Amino acid sequence: MKNWIGSRFSSKFVRNPDTKDPEDNQNRRWPQIRNGNISHRLVKLLMLGAGFKTVNTATMDIINTWLKEAWTQLTGPLAVLKPDGNRFYLPKEHMTFSLITDAWICPVHNKIWIRPLKA
Repeated sequence: MKNWIGSRFSSKFVRNPDTKDPEDNQNRRWPQIRNGNISHRLVKLLMLGAGFKTVNTATMDIINTWLKEAWTQLTGPLAVLKPDGNRFYLPKEHMTFSLITDAWICPVHNKIWIRPLKA
């Protein structure tokens, strides 16, 4: 697979959103809105999908509740993510690759989108 991808990459892990452990290149906390920071891509997508235009306490509480529930589902009894100490990862046997058959090219960033979120 390395020859196909073209460069070496290291495994990534995700940690509980409430952990106090420091982040680094391999270990990230599950996203949450912290101190009004909405820069994480998943937070932005949830806000856009829900139609939230502004960030206020109610909006942050709703988004954080959704993200915590997603974390619970991903790491719970029927977990997709597997534990490795105090961090979690997606096992390689759960990953698949396939060819794109239908996609759009973003006119601004020139990136391929399989499914646009908003037309």
